[in-house]
Formats: sequence, structure tokens, C-alpha cells
Amino acid sequence: TLGALNILQDGLKEYSDNGALLVEVINIYLNANKVDDAMKYLDIAISQDPKNSSYYFAQGTLYDKLQRTEDAANSYLKAIEFKADYFDAYYNLGALYYNKGVKQVDVANSIPSNQPEKYEEEKNKADIEFKKAIPYMEKAHEVNPTDKFTMESLKTLYYRLKMLDKHAEIVEKMKNNQ
Repeated sequence: TLGALNILQDGLKEYSDNGALLVEVINIYLNANKVDDAMKYLDIAISQDPKNSSYYFAQGTLYDKLQRTEDAANSYLKAIEFKADYFDAYYNLGALYYNKGVKQVDVANSIPSNQPEKYEEEKNKADIEFKKAIPYMEKAHEVNPTDKFTMESLKTLYYRLKMLDKHAEIVEKMKNNQ
């Protein structure tokens, strides 16, 4: 890997605008979990090809790893801006809010039982995040109607938010999709 990285970096010195070389360098850093280095080369790639949705998606996943959720959301939205049917970007954006909701449920569940008002307040914060997830999960489902993970997420979201008609509809789709 180190040898390949050195060769690729030498290649970038000669051909600094070569997107394929940049992608290979980024992938090596991603696989090595060197997020800062990957981000540096991703920024270069974006500056050279600012309408490449894949670069914004990769940036979003890196921000997500760093738990910079707002930056991740903005990168996923930018990816979608340049590729309207980008399933992975919609799914990851929905998952981002879904996961924030799950963390908030943990906060609510840690409230002592003698504080029901505080529990409700924290639970409501979780529901706000779950509501944010729905349009992105629905769009992901629209783009790829057979993805089981998307349907499972929607099923959980609809049930949690008491959207029982939509819950029944997605359960039916899941039965027909087996």
C-alpha cells in the first residue's frame, strides 16, 4: 500500500488534474482509515471537479465518521444536487437523522422515572430527528424500491411516529418483496 501510495503521489505531481489518480489516493487513505489525509485529497478532487456527486458522497461519509453530522448532511445534499437519483446519498442522509433519533431515545431512556415531563421532552427531540429521516428514506425507497434496509427503516420510522397507514403499506410491500 505504501509503495502504491508513493507511486500515485508521484503521478499526481506530474498530472495534478488526473481524477483517477486522486480517487486511488483517496481510496488508499480511506481503506487505511486515515480520514484527514483522505479529506485533504477529496478537497482537491472537489476543487477540480465541483459537480462530481461521488466526491460529495465520499466527503459526507467521512464527515459522518467524524461525527460532524451537519457537515455530512450538507455533503450528502450536495451529492443529491448533482445526481437527483443518488440512492446511497438519500439512504445515508436518512440514516444520519435516524441514528441521531436513536441516540436521543437513549438520552430519554436515561431520565429517571420520577421525571415524566423531562422524559417526554427528550423523547420528542428524538421524534423530531426521526421525522427528518422520513423524506430521505422515502426518496431512497422511490429510487430503489426493493432495498430491504430502506423498507425496514421506513417500517420502524412509521411505527415509531404512529403513521399506521404508511406502516401497513410498507409491511405489505415487504411481504410482496420476499
